[in-house]
Amino acid sequence: MIQEDILEPPLSPLPFRRFPRWTRILLSGAGLLLLVFLILKVGVAMLLEYLVRFGPWFLVIVGLGFAWLFLQAWAWHIIQASHFRRVSLGRLFRAKIISDSLNTLLPAANVGGDAARPFLIRRQVPLKEGIAGVLVDKTVEAFAAALFLVTGFLLSLLLLRLPGWMNTAAAICLAATVAGITLFILFQLKGFLWTLDRVSKVFPRVRGLIAKRERSIRELDANLRIVYESLDSRTVVAAALHYAGRLLGVVEVYVILRVLGADFSALQALFASTGVTIINTAFFIVPGQFGVLESAHVLVLQSLGFSAALGLSLGVIRRIRKMATAAVGLALYAAFTSSEPKPDVKRT
Repeated sequence: MIQEDILEPPLSPLPFRRFPRWTRILLSGAGLLLLVFLILKVGVAMLLEYLVRFGPWFLVIVGLGFAWLFLQAWAWHIIQASHFRRVSLGRLFRAKIISDSLNTLLPAANVGGDAARPFLIRRQVPLKEGIAGVLVDKTVEAFAAALFLVTGFLLSLLLLRLPGWMNTAAAICLAATVAGITLFILFQLKGFLWTLDRVSKVFPRVRGLIAKRERSIRELDANLRIVYESLDSRTVVAAALHYAGRLLGVVEVYVILRVLGADFSALQALFASTGVTIINTAFFIVPGQFGVLESAHVLVLQSLGFSAALGLSLGVIRRIRKMATAAVGLALYAAFTSSEPKPDVKRT
């Protein structure tokens, strides 16, 4: 039986610690300068030629982007319905679009938006269930992502001719990914109270957080233990949906490059997707990953023997797609906040 939420802590709708403003400005500026440098190096005319050639196919990849988010929302729906109070798939799809938009815009390792998810459905489920559900879903997603990266790197190492440094980098990134996910799962199994207690030995200020929220943390740990003790075939289905979403990213890369006239194989598209994912993760601190996303595509495609112009065009087209879905998410978030009940203010 899932622990009931007796007392919800008064948390902000966006529960993440923001980076200092000067850091975000500096990193954003560096990323934009890098992007401008790439555009000038490749040539504005050539980049515009590729963008014009792609034309109406933008609608296709925007559709693929929303399909990926729908598969992720469906996986979340399965996790939520299996272990917590059921929330409609449509509502979770809306929350997922909003959270993805926040992930696109916030320097938070692609978790800033995910931290907002429980608050986006708090009218339907108490926070402790919502937070636990998102943590389980995020763990399942991370496992599926690791499996996707393993698949991509292994097939690429075996079947593609890559530069030696790329093989070494792929092996290191693969090992780091597996280690990170293993630690993430271990911390959840041990419990957040156990984890925070260890962290407080290094950062004493954490003890204050434990003292204020100990009851809530214990209830969250109890919910997570119940979930992990009752995992079943539905969890496998959720992982499969997250994996299928990753494959849609491969389809997106393949479609873009084929439309642009490149003789690009499905295996090369798989390697490009995995390589770009690793580079973006390594530079998560750059807000919106401006410049990083585009540079990653240039680097990966050049390692496969394609031109920098083609790599930059791929990165810019995917950037435009991300901004299109982010715009929809921000509109949905604005509608969500406007519909939130306003706190009562006593008149003097």
